[in-house]
Amino acid sequence: MIINKHIVDNKLIRGSRPGFRDVYRLKKEGVTQILCISTKTHLMERAACKLVGVKFIRHAKNALEHTFLNLNDFKTITSQIQNNNGKSYLHCYSGLHRTAECTAAYNILRGAKSFRQAVTEDIFQKNYFGKKYSPAATEIKKGDRLITRLKKEHNNKIRIAIANSFRNFVGIFLK
Repeated sequence: MIINKHIVDNKLIRGSRPGFRDVYRLKKEGVTQILCISTKTHLMERAACKLVGVKFIRHAKNALEHTFLNLNDFKTITSQIQNNNGKSYLHCYSGLHRTAECTAAYNILRGAKSFRQAVTEDIFQKNYFGKKYSPAATEIKKGDRLITRLKKEHNNKIRIAIANSFRNFVGIFLK
């Protein structure tokens, strides 16, 4: 099941990483390409795309590894969406942070929104901050002190990475 799914416009849908069945459902909704901005290799997603005839494009970026999206990445992604004959589906792992930044950049670069409007609507109002940062971290059993501490440290690292990524995004568009 896709979480954080939002229809941006008639060319773009954004959300979390789709499962095998989700790719089939997206195809039925008119999606002809999936743009993945996650560093994790998703062999099942790639296989599902091939099976149903959806183009799979990967842009591997991860703020935890300090590989942020840059202006050229944003321009390339925007171009790929605009030049696609059908709808595009854009996602990272959870569909919150990198996806929100790409959506905001897409709207800014094509002139649909101002910087302030894109940041407010696409980033802050679409669950960018204030969420549990890693779906994987929430699957750990509660009650174990070590696990709880590690989960807290993991979420702190992700918060810092998100802040750095957002700082990078702001720096690109406010130059």
